[in-house]
Amino acid sequence: MDWLKISLYDNASPIMEQLIMFHDYSMLIIMSILSIVSFFMIKMMINKFISSKILENQMIELVW
Repeated sequence: MDWLKISLYDNASPIMEQLIMFHDYSMLIIMSILSIVSFFMIKMMINKFISSKILENQMIELVW
């Protein structure tokens, strides 16, 4: 599969150039948020200090 067929077309107008820049910027923000959330979820699952008060269904709520 050719990766150029998946992404946006080359810009033919200034509006398309702005749309491509917006797409790139929004994907940067989304990937940053996703990586931070993933990091904290993995950190919480590996954490050995589990509170005894909230032990009930803690893993289910973490995955949810």
